[in-house]
Formats: sequence, C-alpha cells, structure tokens
Amino acid sequence: QNDNNLDHKKSLSKNLKTTSISNSMQLSLKDWDIILKAAKISRFAAGEAVFNEGERFQRIYQITRGMCFVEKGINKSRIAILNLDDVFGDISFMTESAATASVIAGPEGVDVQIIEGYFLRIVFEQFPSLGARFYHFLGKLLSTRLLNTEKKKFGLISN
Repeated sequence: QNDNNLDHKKSLSKNLKTTSISNSMQLSLKDWDIILKAAKISRFAAGEAVFNEGERFQRIYQITRGMCFVEKGINKSRIAILNLDDVFGDISFMTESAATASVIAGPEGVDVQIIEGYFLRIVFEQFPSLGARFYHFLGKLLSTRLLNTEKKKFGLISN
C-alpha cells in the first residue's frame, strides 16, 4: 500500500506541475505524505454508492483502483466518469454542504482513499501553509473541472 500511496502522491504532484501556479503554492510529495498519513482505503463493489446525492460529509476521496460514475437527479443521469487518481468530494468539503451528485463504483468496483475533514483541520492547525496550499489545490481542481464542463457544454471538447 505504501508504494501505491507514493504513486498517487507523484501523480497528484505531477498534475499540479502542469498548471501555471507558482512553486510556492504547489503541494510537494512531503505535503502529500502528511495529508495521506491518516487516509484509509475503502473498497466498493460494482454499482455500490461511494456516497449519494444529498448526503452530508466532510471528506476528500481519491480513486486508487477502478473508476466511478457521477450521477445526478431522480433519473440518475450520468454526468461524469472518474478514473484512477481522480479526486472528488471537494465541493461538499469546501462548502460544508450536501453532495451535489452521487458517486457510484464502476463495473470492476473501485478502491478509494478517504481523507477525513477533521484530520485535515488538525493538520492545517499545525501546518497553516500546508492548509493554504491544499485549498489552492482544491481551487485549481474545481476551476479545471468547471472549465472542462463549459468546453463540453459549448462543444469545444467531446464527452
């Protein structure tokens, strides 16, 4: 599991380096080491809900194996697919509100790292600059997701 965590930290760190943010605001491998220290891995069977629309929680999730579908509304319209290393739960975490959609394990099931909000608050009290970098990471994640959604809506990229 430690090798798996290192791969995911490298992937997250690499993804950040492709953005235009300054080096001082990037999360380092050491930062991810601290953040993921108390993460737990949970396994969900195919079709099982990681969480449901309307559910309240304070967690950040990251896929370590498999994929998930993001579904919304009574008709369970599929609005997105989440893949290996994708982070989710960020909107509920940042806004302290209910989940805006359901996340459902894909056909092969899914493993996710779960980082509890209470743990992050404790860590950020001890390392305030880490908190600033983490929230910057989440802001960039949300911004990228919003831009991609707009591009899809206006036909600039394919679904």
